[in-house]
Amino acid sequence: MKVFVDSVEKDFQFDDSVIFGDALAEINRLLIVEDKRIIVSLKIDDDNLAEEIKKLTPDQVRVDQITQISLETEDFIQNLAGKIEDSERVLNAVQNSISSIVGHLLADEQEIAMNSLKESIDSLILVINLYVQAQALGAMNPDETPCGEGTLSDFIAKFKKTLTDLSSAMSNNDPTLINDFLEYELEPQLGELRATVGYVAKNVRNFTF
Repeated sequence: MKVFVDSVEKDFQFDDSVIFGDALAEINRLLIVEDKRIIVSLKIDDDNLAEEIKKLTPDQVRVDQITQISLETEDFIQNLAGKIEDSERVLNAVQNSISSIVGHLLADEQEIAMNSLKESIDSLILVINLYVQAQALGAMNPDETPCGEGTLSDFIAKFKKTLTDLSSAMSNNDPTLINDFLEYELEPQLGELRATVGYVAKNVRNFTF
């Protein structure tokens, strides 16, 4: 399988039996470590690719079934900073969904409320993971980053507990407790986290290895 990165052929070597998804993960890892870049788009350059292969996921295909791929990359730091900046939109969307979720709970539309809440929690976990990446880089120190009445470290511990308690309330199918967590804990916490987005994104964007 030939691999082109930003229109330049790279010498990535994989055994034919390697799963395509695993190969992509390894290429992404090498690009981050060696070039400080991350894959942002993928194109399979094979007009003769079998239709049955096109229907499969990367984890269901071997590298010997693909002739050539083209990858576009972006600077890892700038990519991460952009995602953190976009997390403000995500947090706004989650906050706007709270009243809708509460409405579904009050209307006894449990399944709709639970599905929407699960999507919101998944989105929030992704945002927290972005902050974890920024910390791992050394681009920001959560112990020194103000958030709410304390530090970002304090906030993240409290925030994770809220998400855990929410998940537990969902598992126990307790709409009253879910409603209380949403209105009195999660909603104000979203505002505190949103206030840190610009600061963290700026620190990441200005970070150098």
